Amino acid sequence: MGKISNFIVVATLASAISVGGSYLEKPFKPENVGNVVERLHKDSLESKVSNGPSSVDENSQTFSAKEYLEIQKILYAEAANQSSKNRSLITRCILNRVPSEDYPNDIYSVIHERNAFSCTFDGSKLWGQAEEKLSMNEYEQKVFEKCGKDAKKVLDGFKVGISRESEIIAYHDISIEKPSGSYWSSLEKVYESERLIFYAPKLV
Repeated sequence: MGKISNFIVVATLASAISVGGSYLEKPFKPENVGNVVERLHKDSLESKVSNGPSSVDENSQTFSAKEYLEIQKILYAEAANQSSKNRSLITRCILNRVPSEDYPNDIYSVIHERNAFSCTFDGSKLWGQAEEKLSMNEYEQKVFEKCGKDAKKVLDGFKVGISRESEIIAYHDISIEKPSGSYWSSLEKVYESERLIFYAPKLV
C-alpha cells in the first residue's frame, strides 16, 4: 500500500468509528441554508463557484460546481459529525494535495484516487447518500447542506488561521496514534483539534 493507502486506512478506521452512523450523537442546530443540491443540479458543471483566492495558489482561482460537489460529498461521508473548523481543514487538505507531485493534480482525482478515501468504495452509508444512491431524511439533508456551506467557504478563500494551513496534506482521528512508515515519518503535526490531528511535511 502506498502513502495514501496508509493515510486512508487510518483515517477511515477512525471515520468508521466516529462518523459511520453515529453522527446524530452530536447534532448541530439547523440553520437557514439554501438548497445547495438543487442549485448544483441547475448549474452547468462548467459554471464557477467563486472568484475567491485559494491558499494553495495565492492568485485568483475558480472552482467548478463539480469540484465543489465532490468536496461537499467527501466532507459529508468523512466528517458529518465533525465541527465546521475540522471540515474546513479537511477541505484545505484536499486543496493542498492538488499542486503536490505526490498526489493527483485535480480535486476530483485526489478524492477518487484508489484507496485515498475508503468511504468511496467500502459501501459507506454516508457516501451512498452523498452519491444519491441512498435517501436522506430531513436532518441528514441539513447536515449535507452544512458540509456544502463549509466547502464553499474554503473555496471562496476562507482560512481557519492556523500555522502552516496551506501545507496540511494528511490527518487522522485523535484516538489513533500517528502511524509508522516512511510516509508518516516525513510528516509533522501542525494542529490538533478536539477530534482530528493534521499534518504537513517536515521542514528541512
